[in-house]
Amino acid sequence: MLNFVSSTAPIASPARTTALSSRHAAFVTAAPLAVKCGSRSTLPALPRPSSQGNSSPIVASASPMKKVVIAGGSGVVGRALVSQLLSLGVPEIVVLTRSPSSAARVLPSASEVSVSGWVPGSDDAATAPWAAAVRGADAVVNLCGELIVTRWSDAKKKEIMDSRVGTTKALVDAIAALPAAERPKCFVGFSAVGYYPCDDSKEFDESSPPPTTPNFLTEVTQAWEAAASGLPTGVRSVTIRSGIVLSRGGGFVAKTEPIFNLFAGGPVGRGTQPVSWVHERDLARLVATAAADAGYVGVYNGTAPRPETFKEVCAAMGRAMGRPSLFPVPGPVIKVVFGEGAMVLLEGQRVMPKRAMEAGFEFEFKDVDSAMKDLFKK
Repeated sequence: MLNFVSSTAPIASPARTTALSSRHAAFVTAAPLAVKCGSRSTLPALPRPSSQGNSSPIVASASPMKKVVIAGGSGVVGRALVSQLLSLGVPEIVVLTRSPSSAARVLPSASEVSVSGWVPGSDDAATAPWAAAVRGADAVVNLCGELIVTRWSDAKKKEIMDSRVGTTKALVDAIAALPAAERPKCFVGFSAVGYYPCDDSKEFDESSPPPTTPNFLTEVTQAWEAAASGLPTGVRSVTIRSGIVLSRGGGFVAKTEPIFNLFAGGPVGRGTQPVSWVHERDLARLVATAAADAGYVGVYNGTAPRPETFKEVCAAMGRAMGRPSLFPVPGPVIKVVFGEGAMVLLEGQRVMPKRAMEAGFEFEFKDVDSAMKDLFKK
């Protein structure tokens, strides 16, 4: 494991030295494409949530859902979505995962939540045992995808691509094989803001095109979204292009919290690169709303309405924790560690949730300070 230390950081104690010399690990799962399907987790199980306290419940025009299937539902976003669905009283929630025993340990202990093992691509999706789970569902949500923040060898690129495109195609094939009357009403697929060009000077919304010169991230997101195009007529299709998810259960916040606790936190690279972020609860509410409301069709950006710079996101986290944000990790060091994959951390885009806001969705956390304060409230 390579060590990298900010050249501007004073070494004040052995604890501080240890924190700084291992800081690259804090960013390995911090990017918007970092949702891993069926991965092992040591996170505590979420408690059954209360339905009170949401600033914007699911709109009244949405139909009550009786059954929702979530592929990759044991990760950060999946756990938040399960919690949201339980608060809405959905009576049947099925989580598809590669590791049922691990998922059962981190998901709420509720009679409404069942866990089913699946290995997409290992057999015919139309006849696979897991395929029966999607029959009669109101919505199927796919959250699967291997971690993106790593060094991109050719083999790793294939793994990243296949984990997204392959799982989507497997679900689409399983849905298409069902009789029309037994098919899910809605399919919610995930993508990421990496679809848009990296340009600090512009804002992007759902109508913005991808860059004219594609990079690996845009290739992944376009293929990911295209994989859902095979859905049969009558199944409503929604795509959520997610930003960086703020959660103490995983990702950027969880990985950097120990560093901030040691007074060694700070941004990556120049710090001025834009970050399109979203609080885990808002993203879960958006997915649940899109799944239930027949008015949601097509692409929606799953990002808060006020993107910030990487420096300001880290500063807000420091303020919420009562810790400074003073020690940046130099960009050249990130490039040495991650190679081409460093672009996930060193570049970004300002992405606006235009269509969600036009649909009447109200974000509970519009600014990064309120989001961080909620995550670290006593």
